[in-house]
Amino acid sequence: MTTTIATSEVLGPLGPGESDSLEVILTGQKIYNIFVHAHEPGVDFDLYVFDENGNLIDIDDNVDSDAYCRIVNNWTGPFQIVIECARGFSTYQIAIEEELTDKPKRKLFGLF
Repeated sequence: MTTTIATSEVLGPLGPGESDSLEVILTGQKIYNIFVHAHEPGVDFDLYVFDENGNLIDIDDNVDSDAYCRIVNNWTGPFQIVIECARGFSTYQIAIEEELTDKPKRKLFGLF
């Protein structure tokens, strides 16, 4: 089960070779799904997610119009989302979802 925590306004447009980026704060110990939805068919958007140190955390560089990354986040901090257009021309929207877990917390040796 997921819950949408943020959806952008319509952004862009982006054409071949152009990119856009935004910074978000993600909370630690959570799983996030990041989606980029192109409004025009035939465009190729690529999605890159970097941590606060510039390390690439996940990438979707398939030739699809929409892009998706799944982040298993271990710490709270800033992350940079980069959208690049490899082909076509389109506006787009970004959505960030948090995966909800219903796993019960385990007791450690019956102490808690």
